[in-house]
Amino acid sequence: GFDLGFDWTMSDTSSLIDVTAATAVTKPLPELRSDMRSLSAWALLDIGDHSSLRFSIEDQQLDTDDFALDNTVPATLANVLTLGQSAANYEVILLMGSYTYRF
Repeated sequence: GFDLGFDWTMSDTSSLIDVTAATAVTKPLPELRSDMRSLSAWALLDIGDHSSLRFSIEDQQLDTDDFALDNTVPATLANVLTLGQSAANYEVILLMGSYTYRF
């Protein structure tokens, strides 16, 4: 037999953090944002009674904004341990192939 398929995933998130203190005036922290898109397609081909080939491709993108990570170098904030790393952002295309033998 022969099978085709695809998957589409989309996720857009944003978060607001509001800190309340009884003894001090506080402001909400900056917004956290994350946008992820993923598209994959695959084909499965039976090449005998017990074996098959599968080929797939996946394209994925992630874009994030995180005030606690982006543009924050070590020792930027008093009493806060910052490591100087950036929030995850990437785009990747992955090609895969596999052979399966069923006993």
